[in-house]
Amino acid sequence: MNPALGVVALAMMMTYNGRCPLIGHTYQCYLKQTYYNICRDIGFAKKMHFYFSAKVVRGAYIDQERAIAKKNCLPDPVHDTYHDTNVSYNRVVGMMLDHISAVREKCTVIIATHNEESIKLAVQR
Repeated sequence: MNPALGVVALAMMMTYNGRCPLIGHTYQCYLKQTYYNICRDIGFAKKMHFYFSAKVVRGAYIDQERAIAKKNCLPDPVHDTYHDTNVSYNRVVGMMLDHISAVREKCTVIIATHNEESIKLAVQR
């Protein structure tokens, strides 16, 4: 709903996450752009040499996102189906776990879900 929050979160990470991941940002996986956004943000953290931290969620603002897009004559930013959201969520979590394996303590993730399939996939990695 507010891309500026992501910019503020990255600015705060850059300021406060120089030695450890104190500040993080929440990534809503019901949004079609989430995978791109988190990859971009990880790249920025790497370039600027600060610790990256994320909380990955499916999301809770679907109706508001769609209403804002409609009001502003923008394309629907939300995945078309719950299945597509699950695929997005699992893809983002998998990428984050791979990234953490590569950089170790330079990155943290909170995997926030009640979905049994997603929990199993994360644990099996």
